[in-house]
Amino acid sequence: DEGKAINGNDVVDNRIFSAIETFLPIATRANPDPLVTADPSEIGQKIAHDVKGALVDWADITKLRRKLARMTRHWTIYRIGVTKLSWDIVTKSIKLDIVNPKRMLWDKDGYIDEGGNFIGEYIGEKKQATADKLLEMFPKHSQKIKEKSKGKMGTKLDYYEWWYCGTDLFFTLDDDTVLGKFKNPNWNYDGEAKEIDPMTQEEVVTEIQGTNHLKVKTDPYTFLAIFNTGLQPHDETSLVLQNIPLQDLINRRQRQIDRN
Repeated sequence: DEGKAINGNDVVDNRIFSAIETFLPIATRANPDPLVTADPSEIGQKIAHDVKGALVDWADITKLRRKLARMTRHWTIYRIGVTKLSWDIVTKSIKLDIVNPKRMLWDKDGYIDEGGNFIGEYIGEKKQATADKLLEMFPKHSQKIKEKSKGKMGTKLDYYEWWYCGTDLFFTLDDDTVLGKFKNPNWNYDGEAKEIDPMTQEEVVTEIQGTNHLKVKTDPYTFLAIFNTGLQPHDETSLVLQNIPLQDLINRRQRQIDRN
């Protein structure tokens, strides 16, 4: 038919895609400039300068601008973008991952606040690992894991990472079997130090207060949301949805020109 491509689809000019892919390279042409504040003393300013340099180096290594572009693409499709900060035990450094929103599970009454934080009772992430890896992570549940994988330790199994109110972290299998429950690994809790008094040779217990940058315990996720009304986790709408009628108008005009 006239106005049809070889594969049978209409030949159209996707203005939405071209606008997004024109904007993103411009917006992410450089990594964000870190802002580090400290007291005006000489030592404080030196620490701030060193930390800023370390953050600039980390952003280059982790390809931060490319990851921010991918998170923005997720927002245009799913109306929310998800980043996750964690500690890489191999490289001994902070790791930033972009999580596909389709893998997230939400408290349906939660929402994203102005700081990009999820305000809700719980939040979860669907993950996958081989039965052998899960057995290494949760040896106490070896029988259940072997049963789910039918003895094939290379089989990939779904499991879930849950965060409850930022205070507790626990993992479950797809049948709600709790594999393990832990305190927030990103929080330095108060503790005790035991020492021997050299004079009396008695054990002395000293309380140690945990030092944290954050004021309260929180989950490791940060979200990109622009038109969030506080009624649900993802945005009510997006700029893409607003422009679909305009794209349809362009498509109809293009097809009319082809027919003419």
